[in-house]
Amino acid sequence: MTASQLQAGEVLQKLGILNPASKSSLPLNAQVKISGNLDPLVNPQIPSTITADKISVQLAEQFLDASGTALISNLTTAARSVGLELDIAASSDLDAIPFTQLLSMAPVERDFLPTQLNIRGDAEFEGRLLAKNILLDPLTADNLNLTGDLELRDFAFNEMKFDRVLTGPVKADPAREIAINLRGKKDAISAQLTPCFGSACMAPYIPASLEVRQGDGENTFLVRGKQTDDIFKAKIENLALDVLKISPGKQLGIPGAIEGLVNGAVDIDMATLATQGNIEIAKLGLGYREIDRLATSFFYNNKVAQLASGLLQLQDSRYDFNGGLNLNTGEVEGKVNIAQASVQDILLTLNLPSLQKLQEIFAQYQPPTEKASAADVQTLPVGNPEAPVFSQLRQLAQSNVLVQGDRAAETPIYLNIQGDYRGAIALAGTLTNPQIDVDLQGKNWQWRPYQPIAEQFPKNQGAVLGPPQEENRAIAVEEWKVRGSLQDRVIKIEPLRLELGDDSAISFTGELSEQKLGGLFQIEKFSLDTVGNVVELPIDIKGNLNAKATLGRKHDFTPGTRRNILC
Repeated sequence: MTASQLQAGEVLQKLGILNPASKSSLPLNAQVKISGNLDPLVNPQIPSTITADKISVQLAEQFLDASGTALISNLTTAARSVGLELDIAASSDLDAIPFTQLLSMAPVERDFLPTQLNIRGDAEFEGRLLAKNILLDPLTADNLNLTGDLELRDFAFNEMKFDRVLTGPVKADPAREIAINLRGKKDAISAQLTPCFGSACMAPYIPASLEVRQGDGENTFLVRGKQTDDIFKAKIENLALDVLKISPGKQLGIPGAIEGLVNGAVDIDMATLATQGNIEIAKLGLGYREIDRLATSFFYNNKVAQLASGLLQLQDSRYDFNGGLNLNTGEVEGKVNIAQASVQDILLTLNLPSLQKLQEIFAQYQPPTEKASAADVQTLPVGNPEAPVFSQLRQLAQSNVLVQGDRAAETPIYLNIQGDYRGAIALAGTLTNPQIDVDLQGKNWQWRPYQPIAEQFPKNQGAVLGPPQEENRAIAVEEWKVRGSLQDRVIKIEPLRLELGDDSAISFTGELSEQKLGGLFQIEKFSLDTVGNVVELPIDIKGNLNAKATLGRKHDFTPGTRRNILC
């Protein structure tokens, strides 16, 4: 029996395994040659041996050949049986398997999945399949057994390349163990799974041992684990995160995949999934910045996750934190202590070079505005429509020059802010009703709105500076502090105060909520020269500004009611 050039690609597309836009036809060729006695079909009492002289299947670059015997008996009764003894040879071109596409089908948030899963290499397997009765549950003891040798050549996972040849035994006895042990000159891929079929089991198979080793010397990547009683103890050394191709900051405009070197240890109770461990990431790359060190100690049990301690070191900035989450009740608690931190580290990490960039990010989260009709768009007529065509074309060219000139004259307001701050942020309450307390303060800050930070602009971005005389404009803040809280969806600020020197200050104390806005806003001896450092004033004016305003708004949700602001 022969099948030739069947188009398996269409079937796989309908099953969702292949992208419908894929042009791959995936031709399927198969040939089966069997011989034997057909008496069991007439007389079920008589067993028969069927000889498979040749079973050959080719799907694109994937091949499977088998030969052997099948013992058939009692096909028409409840005691029917089909036993197998097959010699198997299989080969696979891993490059041809759409691993990235298959991964995209996983029910996981895309930002936490690799953007690319490039598994390459050639695999060859030779072995033997024994089955007492393939019609029975394969987990029945001594029913099914697959043994053989597997060879991987030029195997690679994204940029992680293993030894040119990895080879070793493979064993699959579903009732006892599933194991693989591939070794090269220095690299290894080894795993052993044991069945767990009890009512308390979290999965049908649990790891008894695991080892993945790549490289040599002090930078060797290693994941090694072993189960003792119910506890699986795992150790991670030198895992390079960039190999995983995960980009968690894409939605926030933070470019590139996450980078860093992971080391740590984790203990997992395979009966309850209770977990404890510690993880440290060195040189964690995020955006345009590199976090020097991120270290955590954690545990999880009975749907309660606890971050016992954590440390984030970003050049001159240090954040110590801890917290917890009860998944049963939704309760949260945590605290961040900031001994000293630089605002510039945050701006660079989040890629916020200017106020315009900040506005673009906020605009992404605004609801779409209603599109105006052509009648709503007001135009400003220019020139004489009755003028000759050449005059109108000259007028159009002049207008384009003016428009381009206006755009070129727009100088961005940069967030070139330098200064340190310290304080604490505390979290309590629940996920649906968080309670937050903030106490932050800083001294000797300086903002240069017309001078970009060189590090914020990679060479290919071509930063444009304002006029030379504007680069030295600066706003100095001698001291600032903010104390505030979020309690039952009400924000209280008590106070926010900026001291600019020479008794100049800006402050606000008040309360903000969906129903109410109220507070006291004060400006004391605010120099108009400071305003001129940010925006161009229409006239040359000097002096200080003093102002006091009491803000209030009552929000009535009754349709047609106006919002009133009292100043």
